[in-house]
Amino acid sequence: MNRRILVPALLAAAFCQPGLAQQPPRPAPQPAPTVPAGLNLNNASLLEVINLLAQDLHINYILDSAVRGGTVTFNTYGAVRDVDLRPLLETILRMNNLAMVQVGNIYRIIPIANIARQPVSPISETDPSKISDDERLVMNLVFLRYVTSSEMARILTPFTGDGSQLVNYDAANLLILLDNSRNMKRTLELVNLFDNDAF
Repeated sequence: MNRRILVPALLAAAFCQPGLAQQPPRPAPQPAPTVPAGLNLNNASLLEVINLLAQDLHINYILDSAVRGGTVTFNTYGAVRDVDLRPLLETILRMNNLAMVQVGNIYRIIPIANIARQPVSPISETDPSKISDDERLVMNLVFLRYVTSSEMARILTPFTGDGSQLVNYDAANLLILLDNSRNMKRTLELVNLFDNDAF
């Protein structure tokens, strides 16, 4: 018998016989990682906490060279759902004068003072109910109808959050607001109170 015909014939016979060439069993799917109930960190390293939460959120991040280590203390009681981790990370960053800005698939963790120079896409929204209630960074262009932008800037300045920025552009009666979503909701509520025909 020709050798070239024999080898394929033996392989075919091996695969046809039960038990000889079986596929290995597929591994059972692993459960998604969960955060244990009652997560307590006392004086934990800020950089380690950022890394821990970013791993659980599957976030790729870059730390700005100006970000220094600090400590974090937080305690949770009961189960912490996955959806709670993102606001938790953003709150911890905000309390340490840091912010997280998404650029493609990577998040930059930077000092709040450097937010204005980051690539944040602007929106133009005056309805506070359409702004999410979290710590995400928002740049909002607010065109005023009844009040001048310079007057509104004077009203809003005492109520802006830490690290937020407010720029007045008189020519278009426009305010450019840069702040986290939660503060932006409050700012828009103030704008809507004053920017109406009653005043």
